[in-house]
Parts: sequence; C-alpha cells; structure tokens
Amino acid sequence: MWRGWGQFFAPAMRLVDDPYGLAFGKGKVLAALFRLLPFAARALFRRKPLFGLAGWFQLRTRIVDDCLRDFVQAGGRQVVILGAGYDARAYRLADLLRETTVFEVDHPATQSSKRKLLKKLGADTSRVRFLTWNFESQPVANLPGALAALAHDPTRPTLTIWEGVTMYLTEKANSDSVDAIRAFSAPQSRLLLNYVDRVRIEKPFTALRLARWAGEPPCFGWDPAELPAWLRERGFAVLSDYADRALAATYFPPALAKDFPDRGGHVALCAPSAPTVLR
Repeated sequence: MWRGWGQFFAPAMRLVDDPYGLAFGKGKVLAALFRLLPFAARALFRRKPLFGLAGWFQLRTRIVDDCLRDFVQAGGRQVVILGAGYDARAYRLADLLRETTVFEVDHPATQSSKRKLLKKLGADTSRVRFLTWNFESQPVANLPGALAALAHDPTRPTLTIWEGVTMYLTEKANSDSVDAIRAFSAPQSRLLLNYVDRVRIEKPFTALRLARWAGEPPCFGWDPAELPAWLRERGFAVLSDYADRALAATYFPPALAKDFPDRGGHVALCAPSAPTVLR
C-alpha cells in the first residue's frame, strides 16, 4: 500500500513507482480520493508523521532496488527474496531481471494469494520460482536443499533480499536464518537486510506501536555497532550499513532530508566471509 501510494507523492519525494502496490495492498478508497485531489495528497504525505513513514518506505525500497541493479549489472543471475510477501521487484523490474532467476520464499497462504493476484494482473512470472515455506513449522536449515530442488545453484553468486522481516523474529530465528543463507551463498554473493536499532524496539515510535496493535509485534533489533561482529560469527561481513537519515541525505533534496525523522531504520549490505568465532 505504501509503495503504491508513492505515485501521489511530490516528485522530490517519489523515489520508486510500484504499479502493483495498490493491487496487492489496501488503501484503494484513499487512492481514488488522492486521484481526485492530487495536491491534497502531496500536502498530506509531506506532513509529519506520514512524511517519516511514507518517506522511509520510499528510501528502503530505493536502496534495495539500487543494490539489486548493482548485483545484476555485475553479472549476478540468482536472487532469493526471503519472506517475499507482496514484494513486486520481479515484475516491476522485469527488464532488469530478464536473464535472472528470482526465488520467492514465503508462507503458503500469502504466496497463494499473491499468485492469484499476479495472474489476474497478467504479470510475467516465467523467471520466478515460488517456494512455499512455513517458517513456524519447517526448519530453516532445510531451506538450501529446497532451493536446490528448484534449480538454485549454490556454486553461483546469489543476492538474498531479506526485507521487512528481521524485526519480527527472535534472535535465534534470525541466527538460524543467517546460517541457512550462508549455506547457499557462494563467493561474490550478497545479503541485503533491513533492521531496526535495538533502542527503537525497546522504546518504539508510533509505527512500531501500531504494528504491535495489528498483531505483528516487532521484537528484535541490533545495536548498529554490534551488528558486524554478530554477522562475522555467522560468516558474513558488513560492506555498508545505511541509516535512514543517511539515506534521506542521499536520495532526498536537502530541504526534505533535513526534516526526515530518525526512526532507527537501517539497511545493511553484506558479503560471505569465513566465520571468526565458533558458536
């Protein structure tokens, strides 16, 4: 929904256009109103707190898209989207990914709903391999074998996109997931994840409180200073860690960036390395 609403943002704030966003999400009634009153929509999203939330989705989506472009342009031909949900990259970036196989891993119910919508919308799914996975009942250690059964090649570089997931898992579940990702990540692979600063989990802002009220309580975050060592123990090195304010300064004009709130959001780009600590 938030990505779909991007079409109504002011041009300086519009970093991503997702034509599938409103088809997958809610908000169609408001979207109809925004189409009738585009200037009102732009003013609404420019005001706090909507600016922080709407802007963050634009920033997060844009940096992931840019890292995906870099990976593909460097020759990467395998992408795993872990906990794919209603991610539409395989469809809205179809030209970029025309020679790349995308593996979408998600809960059976969510994936079934998504595939029905994709068929209805006429989206090209020929480059996508769908893997249903119930993370509550299936051991994540079995994930590399399940991907291999769908023709994933663990000897070739893979970009794993892990977006909007880590904050809803326990530390053990995050650790087990990283171990599984490392198992199918050949040299030159990349892991792209987003997370919330632990301080913001302990003292949540409005959006995180709403997530708890909606039944998806964020429960885990990393201290940015401690994340590199945590990942190093599990075989990954942090190449870049983009904080939300830094992303705002990169992608928004100065007049917008200076007002962007610090919500403790981060996007980290990682590469396989040898584990340095036995756990």
